[in-house]
Amino acid sequence: MTSLFNALWFCGSLIAAGVSYGTQSLNDDWAWRIPSILQAGPSLIQIIFIFMIPESPRYLISKDRREEAYRTLVYYHAENDPHSAFAAAEMAQIEHTIRLELENSKRSWRELFVVPGLRKRIIIGSFLGLFTQWSGNTLLSYYLNDLMGLIGIDDADFKGKINVGLNSWNLLNAVVISLLVRRFPRRKMYLTCATSLLCCYIAWTISVQQYTKTEQKEPARLTIAIIFIYQACYNIGYNALTYSKSHDQGSRLSRWLISVQHSWSNSSPSRSAQRVSQSSSFAAARLASLQHS
Repeated sequence: MTSLFNALWFCGSLIAAGVSYGTQSLNDDWAWRIPSILQAGPSLIQIIFIFMIPESPRYLISKDRREEAYRTLVYYHAENDPHSAFAAAEMAQIEHTIRLELENSKRSWRELFVVPGLRKRIIIGSFLGLFTQWSGNTLLSYYLNDLMGLIGIDDADFKGKINVGLNSWNLLNAVVISLLVRRFPRRKMYLTCATSLLCCYIAWTISVQQYTKTEQKEPARLTIAIIFIYQACYNIGYNALTYSKSHDQGSRLSRWLISVQHSWSNSSPSRSAQRVSQSSSFAAARLASLQHS
């Protein structure tokens, strides 16, 4: 599901490309007004309905609004059953997690750079974002019209078809690749992505140079094919995989902090026993109150 998050970005991109293609035949300002208005639509829907969404149980518990948080958990996670043991255990788990996070918040950010394992994850996470943006994909996102002009394509209708076809192709292969990220080693996928992008850019540069020199249709057609191949190569590593990798890096970091906290708790038996007792007593009290109600 995490991998599909960024892959489904092409759904909106495809809709935008289709609407822009459909309105380009208009000879007035509505050719650009209609896509702009439709683009604002989802944001307006979010603004209108955001106030109907309940507060997060985690947020409510952190503000000592426990009963309200428990009602939310019961309604959405226990089919409105106030006697649900699952909701009670979930409540206790959230409180225990918040308690650990508050204690860990007193730790220094310096540990992220001093501890070798954490330093490695910070470097990987930072460079993933850098590589994703510096891979050249913005050329197609913002300058596709200029790129078409470099190979002698000035027909607006043909450019619109290329844009729609490219986004359709992106949506297809991005979704397929996002469903396969768990089947292949991530390092190999990233290396395959980076190597193939390099090959695409080399071929792309040569094809544009050949068109500039000869002005024949063959190099122009090859350039269009390379653009489609480039997008598939990009999606191998820098689309879905980047988000799933970043998610896992964050999960590992959280698990490391909690494990350190548990290790520290074990070195102080009295504090550890106190925390476990508090968490257990809360869950027991909640279950007992539900059983007698």
